[in-house]
Amino acid sequence: MKTSLHLDIYDARHRAQAASIIKDGGTVVFPTETVYGLGADAGNPHAIAKIFAAKGRPADNPLIVHVANQQAFLDASHDQNQLSLYLVEHLQPGPVSIIVQRSEQISSATSTGLATVGLRIPQLDLCRDFLALCGCPVAAPSANLSGQPSPTNFAMACRAMDGRADAILSGPPSQLGLESAILYAADDQTLHVLRPGQIDLNSLKIDLAKAGFVGLSIHLPGSGQHVPPAPGTRHRHYAPHAKVYLYYSQDQLKELVQSLCLQNQSIALLAEPSQAIASQAGRQTSQFTLMPDGNYSCQAASLSEYEQSLYRLFFDADDLGCKAIVAWCPHQDGIFGQTSLALQDRLQRAAGKLN
Repeated sequence: MKTSLHLDIYDARHRAQAASIIKDGGTVVFPTETVYGLGADAGNPHAIAKIFAAKGRPADNPLIVHVANQQAFLDASHDQNQLSLYLVEHLQPGPVSIIVQRSEQISSATSTGLATVGLRIPQLDLCRDFLALCGCPVAAPSANLSGQPSPTNFAMACRAMDGRADAILSGPPSQLGLESAILYAADDQTLHVLRPGQIDLNSLKIDLAKAGFVGLSIHLPGSGQHVPPAPGTRHRHYAPHAKVYLYYSQDQLKELVQSLCLQNQSIALLAEPSQAIASQAGRQTSQFTLMPDGNYSCQAASLSEYEQSLYRLFFDADDLGCKAIVAWCPHQDGIFGQTSLALQDRLQRAAGKLN
């Protein structure tokens, strides 16, 4: 079904037609619970090349692969240790990608020549149904131009991939709004968090101890440990066109806004979320308000709403013509603090504070 867009649009009723494009070596944008992804057959190097070209993605940045169920996960990998098998059984489906040894089903083009690949089973039913119809592992980085914010709803994905992908499978806004965590079990005693995500590491460590993984060490990014390269960790990521500035306290906020106003910078403020529980209307309620000084401001109702709406707010700030985004960033409260490591990671990368 053609529209004025330069890509075919399918809905849940026509997901089989969208899957046929993947089978034929094409590319399809599709929804997940984290962000919208740009998919192609992970075993077809020619299809994978289309993903890199569409995104302008660096050639050394491997792709995460999505599969429909645990059997498909096991078929796409081999030689997992016991810790990896536990993660597959207990964290899949979910917003977690697990680095494993890739099987012959996965092209070396997908993993940029590495022997390993990141695999995950999405939570969204529509997504898993689509993947099952594809009948193959589907490589799918976020459906954005490389380095820019990931799309978290249909409109953002269409804007980013119009004329760059063959089709889009429409679906709901992403429930979580941040990319998956990436975990790597080097052995049965060592777990690396290569990219933070929306997973409670403290609870995971407790569950692993109960399962017999006593003495397990968990290493966060930057630990200096030797680990495989992972998507979203070595290049500029998640950044809007506007320059992102972070603040951690009200004093820092006042200083930043004063300085930017003196430079005549138009500002979009992402204020610290309130302590109130999110409204019954659900998430994605944050929107900018034009302030008397000519700048824009918004405040999420909760930390989870802030995470879910972050990329959309980046997108909207660019549409408003703002040259600067001043965003609240939670403090690092230790390895297993209650604040979001994923949110910190994405904000810091958007602000250019992490490589």
